[in-house]
Amino acid sequence: MPVTQKDVAQKAGVTRSVVSRVLHGGADTVRVSPETAERVRRVAAEMGYLTDPARVVREPRSGMIGVLQGDGFERLRFASNPYFASLMDGIVDGAFTHGYTVGLCPELLGANPEGAMADGRFDGFIWWSTFVSQAAEEYIKRSSAPIVFLHADASTLGNQFPSVICDNDRGIRLAVEHLAELGHQRIGFVFDGRLRNGESAERGELLFLHGQELGLEVAFIDIGPGIPALDAYFGSKPRETALIAHSEAYAVEAIKAARRHGLRVPEDMSFIGFDSTPFCDYQSPPLTAIAQPLVAMGSTAVDLLVDLIDGTAPARIETVLPCGFDVRASTAPAPGRLAA
Repeated sequence: MPVTQKDVAQKAGVTRSVVSRVLHGGADTVRVSPETAERVRRVAAEMGYLTDPARVVREPRSGMIGVLQGDGFERLRFASNPYFASLMDGIVDGAFTHGYTVGLCPELLGANPEGAMADGRFDGFIWWSTFVSQAAEEYIKRSSAPIVFLHADASTLGNQFPSVICDNDRGIRLAVEHLAELGHQRIGFVFDGRLRNGESAERGELLFLHGQELGLEVAFIDIGPGIPALDAYFGSKPRETALIAHSEAYAVEAIKAARRHGLRVPEDMSFIGFDSTPFCDYQSPPLTAIAQPLVAMGSTAVDLLVDLIDGTAPARIETVLPCGFDVRASTAPAPGRLAA
């Protein structure tokens, strides 16, 4: 195994950002004393870190990491989107650990970020999306700066770029098992069919498969048209007694629609969201949710990106982080289960 910055940092008793600053000219905001710099160089030489000819000092860096938004997304806002806020918490945590600054700019969050990717202001990029258009694929492959993906499988671009994803299979399985234990036999998946979202499709497929394994009937509820679609669904006297939504926001909108149609939550219908940010605790009732490790995903992506910037290849091309499951008050035994 090649010696990494982390190995050097541990033996020298410093942080990775100090190693990056001393050996590669990165982490411009980090100040290192001459004595510490000398210790880092000595430890690196003893461990053989500098023997790899690919590890050379690059041109002066900007110390900036850019967050690149994928196709088909409106610009997300921290206040109204707890998912994005949690993900950015992780990215900022990781960047600060390594002495980098996180950059958000209109070009990167727009439809054509190629100019901003090539103008040299960013040392690397975190690219979050589950969909890669042909145009996006072309400018991503032309980028001279390293890129790490969030949410998209590494195979999306031929395993050329590292990616960080959550274990959707585990998360969906935990939710389905929870509902089965509560006696639910008919469940549904709430999604927006208008979005080009590969993860949503994957979660729906996994829900169907795990539902089949447990003998449950699974329906798909496309809320693409928004509120009218939800009202039409609940106005049709649905047979499902529990719904799992692609996101916690969709789950909350579904709860509101259910109540408009006279359903009690969770007595008449149970609801499960996806992400389990603090947003779930503020709902009435608090929302049971699959816990996607957003903060860990963001910080892990930065760790991988900093390694790429410093010339270290990742140990694996795809990093899968486990999902948890947080039971709150929006799920209950299926109607009739208590009486039985």
